[in-house]
Amino acid sequence: MKNIKLNEQWDLDITAKRLQEVEGSENDKQNLSSILKTFKGSDIFDLDLGINWIPIINYPTKENIREAIKDGLSQFYKNVIIEDFEIKEDKKRRLYYVNLQIKLEGQIEELEFAIGE
Repeated sequence: MKNIKLNEQWDLDITAKRLQEVEGSENDKQNLSSILKTFKGSDIFDLDLGINWIPIINYPTKENIREAIKDGLSQFYKNVIIEDFEIKEDKKRRLYYVNLQIKLEGQIEELEFAIGE
């Protein structure tokens, strides 16, 4: 399945006045990243998209974050397995940086994102 490609700033990727498309594992990675970076209820077109990060930010344990990620991703990808998981905390900015390896349909996808941005 093809999808519209987003660039590093999460804007539409337009090259030579044309929207770029993404498919395959790159599409899966973009979809997974979108779910992880979206606060549940903040997308007006799909209120179920994303993860309910608010209670996690208030009580951030590794297990809470892991469960929130698994629950959020399993809404859209039923066979998601979290292979590896690492969190780094930035206390000054109240951010949590997550490095994640996810197994999806036999392929490992590596993702990095921040909670609280």
